[in-house]
Amino acid sequence: MKYQSGYVALFTVLVAMAVSVLIATGILIRAASESRMLSQQEFSSYAEAAATACAERGLMNLHGSLSYAGNETLQVDSASCQIGPVGGSGNLNRTIQASSTINGVTRKILISIAAVHPSMSISSWKDVVSF
Repeated sequence: MKYQSGYVALFTVLVAMAVSVLIATGILIRAASESRMLSQQEFSSYAEAAATACAERGLMNLHGSLSYAGNETLQVDSASCQIGPVGGSGNLNRTIQASSTINGVTRKILISIAAVHPSMSISSWKDVVSF
């Protein structure tokens, strides 16, 4: 009888340890997943900020010259962003495309401009998946 109760106690301890290991593994996997998700959110925010900086630069350049064509890459802090081709011609109905990719996360902005002069009138500013 003594031996059986010893086996029962040993089995109970082993089961408790196995459950503890499973719980700890689950917590670690969840923490790693949340950390990875947070990094993707941070990269998305950085990419959006860089694309916005490019968009604003494109707007300033277009306001300075109606013949501004875009198609340039800029350095924003440690990130780069691209201003795509400026659509339309003249003072009315123009578009600017701006994008940035940071660690595989891309953000794109499409701006529709109703009028460039005398003061710029933006009809829409959208985050888009593709141009």
